[in-house]
Amino acid sequence: MWSFCKVSMVTARKQHKCEYCGFTIEKGERYHRTSGMADGEFQSFIACERCDAVADFLREKEHFGDDEYTDFANDFLSEGFLKCPKCGSHSIDILEVEKNTVSYECEKCEASGEIDISLDALEDVFKQELGEVKK
Repeated sequence: MWSFCKVSMVTARKQHKCEYCGFTIEKGERYHRTSGMADGEFQSFIACERCDAVADFLREKEHFGDDEYTDFANDFLSEGFLKCPKCGSHSIDILEVEKNTVSYECEKCEASGEIDISLDALEDVFKQELGEVKK
């Protein structure tokens, strides 16, 4: 738990690694940095824009705190937020995760392919899940 912290969205001046998904944040990309005192030690935490948006979404939807996100990127992908583009089923197996796509296979219709998990694509998923966009 943070005693005090500074939260900022900054532009990378060098490569960093997202502490949620593990992907590289390239020079020039924006990322979320939290720095401050936690558990009696000075700490800094870095998250890419996508993972920061997913964390915000999960906090809003599930009312969880930051301490509950240890395996958060995998949890997000396996918790049924992504749908099969062909049949709309949430019953998909994630085969491989790349920086902006996941390879999947649908258990219902047996379709397979890739799903866009870029920040823009996920923001649409979040809006649908929160009821902000009606089909």
